[in-house]
Amino acid sequence: MGRLCPLETPEGTNVGLVRSLALMASVTYGIDPEPIIRSLREHGMKPIEEATPTEVGSLVPVYVNGKLVGLTDDPEELVSFMKRKRLEISHEINVVYMAEENAVHINADSGRVQRPLIPVNRIKDAISLLDKVKRGELTFSDLFRMGIIEFLDPDEEENAVVAYDIRKIGPEHTHLDFAPYAMLGAAANQIPYAEHNAIPRDIIGSNMVRQGIGVYASNWRLRTDSRSYILFYPQKPIVYTRGAEIVGYHLRPSGQNLVVALMPMDGYNMDDAVVLNQGAVDRGMARIVAFRTYEAIAKRQAIIEGDKIENPLPLKNVTGKLEEQKYQKLGDDGIVDLETYVVGGDVLIGRTSPPRFAHSLIGVSGGTALSFERRDTSVLMRTWEEGIVNDVLLVTTPSGE
Repeated sequence: MGRLCPLETPEGTNVGLVRSLALMASVTYGIDPEPIIRSLREHGMKPIEEATPTEVGSLVPVYVNGKLVGLTDDPEELVSFMKRKRLEISHEINVVYMAEENAVHINADSGRVQRPLIPVNRIKDAISLLDKVKRGELTFSDLFRMGIIEFLDPDEEENAVVAYDIRKIGPEHTHLDFAPYAMLGAAANQIPYAEHNAIPRDIIGSNMVRQGIGVYASNWRLRTDSRSYILFYPQKPIVYTRGAEIVGYHLRPSGQNLVVALMPMDGYNMDDAVVLNQGAVDRGMARIVAFRTYEAIAKRQAIIEGDKIENPLPLKNVTGKLEEQKYQKLGDDGIVDLETYVVGGDVLIGRTSPPRFAHSLIGVSGGTALSFERRDTSVLMRTWEEGIVNDVLLVTTPSGE
């Protein structure tokens, strides 16, 4: 709880297998453990290399990233020291004394999911600093260095009791979460009053938010994503949540405010079907522009001539050619021109390649050039698509392809 969103998961075969981080959770990058080990030794930890068999059997082992590095006779005091010391080193350090195992574990490796919490004994200090935080005089990092915020991983939280509401803090609680909605992910946080919905509805709503179409990047005009969509008239939602404000989703919306009427329409809107207003469609309702990137690489070969970007139609000794009309949109360089209207099956990039297998070569002899029939490996427009060519880019890889 608080690390993985309980709602965001795909429907179907991957349900529960693909998960999303909670709103305030983060994944550690990992830091160098040497400063930690050095600090432990300076504080009195017995290095494992210097320990006697008697000390190994009587003292408490200390592990850093799962590696035994030393022994201590006061594990709880060592844990308190490292919690103070990590304020100077890094927030990625987590330390815990496992009484059942009678061992101290200090983790600073990568791949651990942490979440920020407020220690109960620092709540009054946190409240007194709210005005400075609002004015921008204190950052999140400053609050960590002051000990107002702690980042706990699953191991350290084993010894913590977290309250989700400041009004419900009891003597057993050790930490306070920032807000109850922090347990949800970025998509689930866009659902107003999610706690009043049935869980299947929240799961579907989270997936709908993730599939929302807006302006996904400010530099979309310069990008070459495999597929992308741009909504013509995105609108700021009339109703949005505190989570939307935190992630800035309301500043870059991905939807429109539509007027919906619930009424029978002689069966035309049965089940998931809808009846659209023609005037709203003409005025741009839900109108998008879709981009798809088609690419072709002219690969180099070690012995024979490699791929070529060219129009295969007029060439001889090229097998696998398509119908003549498929190549009509190609320019002199074998690539379709800008602003050309293309439909499914049209050749966008003409390309010829050498044969796949050695037995297709003709006249193989030592010291002589190889001659062979080339193959047509052109890139075609998908059958069900049509559109206008928006950009053509020619680039060269470091290997010369």
